[in-house]
Amino acid sequence: MSWMCHAASVLQTTPAADYDDPLTTQRDDSLSRLTWQLLIGLTVLAVILRLASLYDDAPPVRDAFYYSAVAQSLVDGNLFDAFEYLNLNLFTAILGAAQACGIDPLAAGTAIGIVSAGLTVPLLFGWVRRMYDDQVALAACLLFALHPRLVRLSVEPLRESLFYLMFVAALYCFWRAAAEQKWRYFLLAGVAMTLAIHTRSEGWLLLVPAIGWPLGRWWVDRGSWRVSLGGLTTAFLVLPACLLLVNCTLLAGHPRCEWGRLAPLQLVFGWQRTVDAPPTETALAATPSSSKTNRSEPNLETRDDLEGRSALANVPTAPTAIHVSAVSGTSTERAEQALKARAKHDIASDRRPLQVLFINDLSAALNPLIALLMLAALIRWRHLVIRRDKLVLAAMALAIAAAVVLRQERFGQINGRYFFAVFFIGAGCAGQGLLLVATAIFRRLKIGEQAKVAIAGGLIGCCGVAGLAWITMRDDPHGFAEQRLGHLIAASLPDDSSLAATHTAARVAMYAQPGRSLTLPHSISFAKRVDESGIDTVLVETYFSARGKTNLLLAELLQRGYRVVGLPRSEVSAKYLMLSRDAAFEATDASRVAARLDEPTSPDTTRR
Repeated sequence: MSWMCHAASVLQTTPAADYDDPLTTQRDDSLSRLTWQLLIGLTVLAVILRLASLYDDAPPVRDAFYYSAVAQSLVDGNLFDAFEYLNLNLFTAILGAAQACGIDPLAAGTAIGIVSAGLTVPLLFGWVRRMYDDQVALAACLLFALHPRLVRLSVEPLRESLFYLMFVAALYCFWRAAAEQKWRYFLLAGVAMTLAIHTRSEGWLLLVPAIGWPLGRWWVDRGSWRVSLGGLTTAFLVLPACLLLVNCTLLAGHPRCEWGRLAPLQLVFGWQRTVDAPPTETALAATPSSSKTNRSEPNLETRDDLEGRSALANVPTAPTAIHVSAVSGTSTERAEQALKARAKHDIASDRRPLQVLFINDLSAALNPLIALLMLAALIRWRHLVIRRDKLVLAAMALAIAAAVVLRQERFGQINGRYFFAVFFIGAGCAGQGLLLVATAIFRRLKIGEQAKVAIAGGLIGCCGVAGLAWITMRDDPHGFAEQRLGHLIAASLPDDSSLAATHTAARVAMYAQPGRSLTLPHSISFAKRVDESGIDTVLVETYFSARGKTNLLLAELLQRGYRVVGLPRSEVSAKYLMLSRDAAFEATDASRVAARLDEPTSPDTTRR
């Protein structure tokens, strides 16, 4: 009962009006027994909420199948496919190791997310308490544990949760390195930053605190420059040292050197004209786009699009077994007409301004309640914003906003997951806001301490239950529509048919042939690999994938004897093409090809 009273007392603690300069003030690292109990309780709470959300029956997100396909490519030794977009990546490497041990990669990804979330709590506490105090840190950890969208991300087989662990670990180590001037923290920070960069591209943001906090320390302590300079040199050398080690050992037989995740720097500094859009559910075709919409314009074609169309045009127009009265011509013509229909539907389906998407995704990532708490704290402690240590965090938040805007200009779309890093950057500010609001409420309640404990516990429980309800009751029309399409495909496939799918079509294939379908990255070697594997039916998603790559893939498949066949009628059928070289299967569905490929997307089916 004592720790519950302590928890209630934390929420009744008025945040300090000011703080000493935390970069130069020596702080007591010891924690009271009750604080330890609360920290352990928050860690357990974070894990329990994530385990409870596993009962959600929604289909796995599409990105999960991409990571699984990349992991399978690593296991199979197809390194060019594995490194095509993600390059060297910590998450897919762990999934590959799990898959090599016979563990399902989707289950392994979920376990990684839950464990990473649990480990993030003490690291977040340790960093925030050094910038503020123990009470603010506990409040920040409570918000992290209860944040419904972070809970949801933690149980999806995605790399986000692992990245947040490495991101917070790097912030913790860089802070202690600058404040305590100890080399071991610079070294650990370099390791954490390297792992964060090679998990998600936002890891490059850690260069801001890596340089900013030692500079802030040097500004008031000019004698610290030797340790800071040597420590930063050590931290920055960790990344090239790790790349050199990996290339000389694990990739010794690989015909080229892999230099890691340099694409974000190439995008920022304009080292290349275009950067391939990520092959994920949040990415659209990497084509020039209108700055007013989140859709790629079909009349503007990239070099890949032109090459893809040329490849389709050069496919021999051999007679096809499919006869469609509505549209005459070969399967090559049918495939290209289908792709044009996709582009038309892609533009017509949604023209929301990117500014609206920016605000919506930012508020969704922060959670409106947490955003209000941050705003309240910024107003109350506005004098802290201009301090050296807090200016670094403000610079990181502005860098994320700038990166999203740059992505808008280059690709005409937004990846809302970038904004989740803002929560961790502003976790201390959110914790201040929570204590500010909680103390104002409890101060007005003329009740006893036990009643306040009951109210505090009830509020935390209600927030947890509400978050779980939001997770388990969320509507995913696209996911369930793909589930229905998969079941329809299963009913139409011959008993002895084998099915392969690009990673963006893997969720449909999973329901069409559970445990039997083959998922491969949407890469240039896809057609060769399915041909060599003896696969007779292929499912290709054409809505999210870049048109140039899809053109090239279809050209390769058509050259290898595959022909476009019809899909069962479904609200998402217009987003997929199915090809087969099984003559019996083609004859079964040939009469319905035209209607299936040209029907528009259902208006209530949206991108996830």
